[in-house]
Amino acid sequence: MSSKKRVYDLAKEYGMTGQELAAKLRDLGFTGVKSHMTALDEFKVLEIRGRLEAYGIVGESSGD
Repeated sequence: MSSKKRVYDLAKEYGMTGQELAAKLRDLGFTGVKSHMTALDEFKVLEIRGRLEAYGIVGESSGD
């Protein structure tokens, strides 16, 4: 079962607003992230978590 997560839901986990995270993701090359309402599949969420951690933008993920 594939669940979707919106950018703003992911942002809450990192203590950011959806708009802040969407802007950071676009800066990192995620051109498909148009706004904080963009729905992300599980693979994209994992890719985003990895890139945010690799660039030091966030610490270790909560790993839910």
